[in-house]
Amino acid sequence: MTAITINNHVLLANGEQVQELPKLAKDAIVRVWAVPTDYSASGYFVDVQPIGGVQSLPACEAGAAAFLATLELPADDSAMAESARVERLNQANADADQLLSKLDEAYPEREVYTWDQQLSEAEALQADPAAVTPLLAALAEYRGIEIEILALKVLEKSMLYKIASGQILGARQWVEQELEAAQTHEEVLQVPHVAERFAAVQAEA
Repeated sequence: MTAITINNHVLLANGEQVQELPKLAKDAIVRVWAVPTDYSASGYFVDVQPIGGVQSLPACEAGAAAFLATLELPADDSAMAESARVERLNQANADADQLLSKLDEAYPEREVYTWDQQLSEAEALQADPAAVTPLLAALAEYRGIEIEILALKVLEKSMLYKIASGQILGARQWVEQELEAAQTHEEVLQVPHVAERFAAVQAEA
């Protein structure tokens, strides 16, 4: 009687190696048939499918294949780690985009369109009190405040936005770095999400 076993990810028949099995991120079922050597040089047809997958059958002549065994192939940790890593990297990018979108929502869309000009005029006014600043002059007049005070507010708002957006992007890069350094599936799962890292950085600031 043919003894079919799995040693890690190597399929054995009577103790002799038949073939290397794939390293999958999910538990799988291995089904083995004895087949003619002119169909498969090893004399075996091996089907490996994740649990729930569609079974493949040997395509040799009917009656020429003899079913031998069904075995379980546990998920490989390195494959699980890589699959989880890819999923978490995609999630990190999506989380960072969502946080940046929320940051942008704090500012009226029409105001955002003039940010570059406001900042340029505020910086010019800082460098030269006689600088021509038509946008800031109009905004200051209608707000009833000194243009110098408005310029400082513009510079402060710009700096706060840059700090917040930098923290978000930095949190995403930190998560990416930690995910790439993780060696096992468990280590990948333990890496904090972008929002968690962003909150931790803000708490430390």
